[in-house]
Amino acid sequence: IPDATKDKRFSDNPLVTGAPNINFYAGIPLKSTGGYNLGTLCVVDIKARELSTEQKSVLTKLGRQVSALLELRAKINELSNEKEITKTMNQFFELSMDMLCVAGTDGYFKKVSPAFTEILGYEPNELYSTRMLDFIHPADKKITIAEFRKLAKGAGSNIFSNRVRTKDKKWKKLSWKTAASADGKFYAIARDITETELLAQNIVIEKKKTEEASLAKTAVLDAVGFAVISTDLTGTIASFNLTAEKLLGYSASELIGKANPGLFHEPSEIVERAEELTRELGRKIEPGFEVFVAKAKMEMTEEKEWIYVHKNGFKFPVDLHVSPLRNSQGELTGFLETAKDKSLLKYTQTAMRKANEQAINASKAKSSFLAKMSHELRTPMNAILGYSDLLLEEVDSSQKETLADIQKIKSSGEHLLNLINQILDISKVEAGKMEIHKGVTPLSELTEKIELLLGPTIAKNKNKLHIDISKAPAEFETDIEKFKQILINLLSNSAKFTTGGLIKLCLYTEINSDGSWLVSEVSDDGIGIPENKLETIFDEFSQVDDSTIRQYGGTGLGLSISRNFAKILGGTLSVESKIGKGSTFKLVLPNSAIHLKKRVA
Repeated sequence: IPDATKDKRFSDNPLVTGAPNINFYAGIPLKSTGGYNLGTLCVVDIKARELSTEQKSVLTKLGRQVSALLELRAKINELSNEKEITKTMNQFFELSMDMLCVAGTDGYFKKVSPAFTEILGYEPNELYSTRMLDFIHPADKKITIAEFRKLAKGAGSNIFSNRVRTKDKKWKKLSWKTAASADGKFYAIARDITETELLAQNIVIEKKKTEEASLAKTAVLDAVGFAVISTDLTGTIASFNLTAEKLLGYSASELIGKANPGLFHEPSEIVERAEELTRELGRKIEPGFEVFVAKAKMEMTEEKEWIYVHKNGFKFPVDLHVSPLRNSQGELTGFLETAKDKSLLKYTQTAMRKANEQAINASKAKSSFLAKMSHELRTPMNAILGYSDLLLEEVDSSQKETLADIQKIKSSGEHLLNLINQILDISKVEAGKMEIHKGVTPLSELTEKIELLLGPTIAKNKNKLHIDISKAPAEFETDIEKFKQILINLLSNSAKFTTGGLIKLCLYTEINSDGSWLVSEVSDDGIGIPENKLETIFDEFSQVDDSTIRQYGGTGLGLSISRNFAKILGGTLSVESKIGKGSTFKLVLPNSAIHLKKRVA
């Protein structure tokens, strides 16, 4: 609308007849890629005017970029759920009293819960750097390898037990529940059953020695949090503890001397297990009590997930462990079953598996989305920046308002392009696809380029920049672009939060027992950072608080990218700060010995 005062549709509009006295209006609708209306990008002026063809083209392209940015931000919010999923998985690991772990096909642990350290005594780094089999008792390695091979061939999940060496050279018996995932990793839950098995066996043996069992021993047997059931050689139940009564709904008096454990098992599951054992052991195993004790008779571990059937018909999963009972002469006298209700454990395992699958799918979706958006956003954005540069060259210097408008378009485009690049860098780091390209550069040339590039940024808030490389090597070998990007991010950050102050970049060599290092310190006398925020500022999309975003702007990605780059280059990035006094960021990177020659004064 070139002149709203002459347009019958708007000439009596309050915004035209009164403040802000709009005469000129141009707008472009904002639409999603699916065709949904998101809003309108408007340009207004108090003077009548008409847009040129090029200006209309620029406005149209800018509208598309704003639409794309809005969709990008919406997608980022959706993908933030991935962090919550990861946080939930970590909480499972941290809080579980059971030993949770993730292992790779190379035979090494990839993640272990704190319970491993508490129960076995090893520090996490000891567990991660040692093959899993090196912890296993020699006599149990064969069955352990066999169970993991079953998983690798597509078995849904396995239950087995073995003996594991502790750091103080003792052996603990662990019960394992393992499963393989689509990403080629093994997920396992282990439980220490050493004391449980010894306690249950000792108590049952003592009860069989005499008709009058000790009340104290009976109390201990009844107090354990799992079902303990013993039988004679024929399968007749000889003892049935209090937990078993609560778990299955039968009283001990109903079963002892009258029934065998098959009573509370599903017949179809017994038949199926008989067929499995017949194939595995190479001899006919009849459906019946023999399916529970065939391996125990052979001194083999028999631990399996079964379905228990409550007296009222309710069914639930248990981990069932069967072991032989022997008298003091070593003669087989019966069998001991210990069963743990795993309803809650199964729910937890399912939740962890779903959380992992959701995290994998979310990561794939994010990578795919960012790959597509990088092309869709970067190509037209570069066109806009190119057109802006052309317009700045062609527009007469006397047209100050037009020049200012074009400069705003260019600045906005550069800001958007920088945001896109930062998000893509974060995506590459998280996906482990960030490559390193090492090279050697004179530090004097590098700092001169940085000083020239950041001149306007430093001067914007009336700051001054001082660079000191007198104690640094003449040359430095690393990924030059990533090193430069870290320094630019840190100096830009200091310039943003400092007004009328001094920003320093000091590079120097530091040698310690770990080798030679190039230290880069960026310090300022700006607003400073609260002590409780010194670590969180390195998180993605994180700033000190909301007021900082409103006053100073930014995405909260620069420091996160810088710390990730530092790690990729083999170094560290830390910060020290005091409110109102300023901040000092310290970047430490490994320095090749061939480049330790001092600068010539």
